Amino acid sequence: MTLYKLVVSCFILIITSSCMSLYRYQADTVVNLKGNILNEDIGINTISSFVPIIKKGCKLPCMESRTFSTADDHMDSMIITLDRASTDKGIVPIGKYKITGFESKKRTKVRITVMFWADKKGIWLTAKDIATGNRLHITKLWYMFPG
Repeated sequence: MTLYKLVVSCFILIITSSCMSLYRYQADTVVNLKGNILNEDIGINTISSFVPIIKKGCKLPCMESRTFSTADDHMDSMIITLDRASTDKGIVPIGKYKITGFESKKRTKVRITVMFWADKKGIWLTAKDIATGNRLHITKLWYMFPG
């Protein structure tokens, strides 16, 4: 299995369930709330840093959209690590996820929009290929249990 680099400038990827490909997924994580307010940042881990997507203090439900692009020629999947930034535990991994279903092209030619939202039930994600409008599949590679 080859791991691929991502071109990331405020980009996010996708979540799914164990051994399944889905179009929409409720992550296996409970959001940290203070009343109806998100009490932690949720984002992705890039090669060099944590990039918050849904920020602490957001009133639920809240939603963000980001765009991804491939970093290498002829990639047929993208892999991300989803994290939470906890004030008492630092950066805590939530899980690693793989997006598939887009056409293999030269680097940066594939563009994917990801909708990322949180509500009281958890974190939800969907992905769509911008060029075709097709929904993309999300597969969970591993999950970090809260602890």
